[in-house]
Amino acid sequence: MAVPDLYAFTPSQLGLRSASMTISDSGPVSPQTLSLNGEGGESGVNATLSATSLNFGSRTLDTTSPPQPITLSNFGTMTLSITGITASPNFGQTNTCNLSLASGASCTLNLTFSPSQTGDLTGTLSLTDNAADSPQTVSLSGNGVAGQCSSKEEACYVGHPCCPGLACAECGAARCVCGNY
Repeated sequence: MAVPDLYAFTPSQLGLRSASMTISDSGPVSPQTLSLNGEGGESGVNATLSATSLNFGSRTLDTTSPPQPITLSNFGTMTLSITGITASPNFGQTNTCNLSLASGASCTLNLTFSPSQTGDLTGTLSLTDNAADSPQTVSLSGNGVAGQCSSKEEACYVGHPCCPGLACAECGAARCVCGNY
């Protein structure tokens, strides 16, 4: 059964949309259900990120978190030209994005957290491109914590190297508490 011309897809949001339509009649196989699919787009260029914030939780100093992915999609009708992707200190990113993203295409940005100091740390991922709302940003946050490293091999003393890139800041219960010392 073909959908009559009087039905039109008029999306109110960007991205893939789906719905169903049920038609009841007196036939032996009633009702019939049709699956409807379409994609809402925007005239010109549109850069849409799948998240506007990421929290990495607590992470030991000088270690790197597992990556958290964010998707960049171009729901516009023209090619998105990417001119820069940067992350604040203590945060990093790798991506599968090229310098241009075709209409309807997407790519993945993988963000990581590598705290260099203790405490709550915040930053921003910034994506610069030819979209009207450039730059697009993602708020980043995480908490840097000191590591606990055993000093069983040697006596615990302040300055003892106990974690990668860190030294013992204080001793207690035969363990060094690491920090930037």
